[in-house]
Amino acid sequence: MRLFGKAGLRNPRDIAKERLKLMLIQDRIQVSPGFMEELREALLSSLGKYLDVDREGTELSLEVGENRGKLVASVPIKSVKRRVEHD
Repeated sequence: MRLFGKAGLRNPRDIAKERLKLMLIQDRIQVSPGFMEELREALLSSLGKYLDVDREGTELSLEVGENRGKLVASVPIKSVKRRVEHD
């Protein structure tokens, strides 16, 4: 299940089904959509210190097992930065 990024062309029924799955997963692990967006931005900000990444091509997904969830990230890397950026 994709939360962010390019999902390709799909019909409205598939989109609605995916959104429902997302809502159920978020309810199960008690994570709001706003939290997921904040997490995405924090992750990309941290990675941005070391890597030049494709923010638009980034995809995050949640997978839920019986007792816990798992965050899966696909972050396209454009290049590795030679110097680490410090805040």
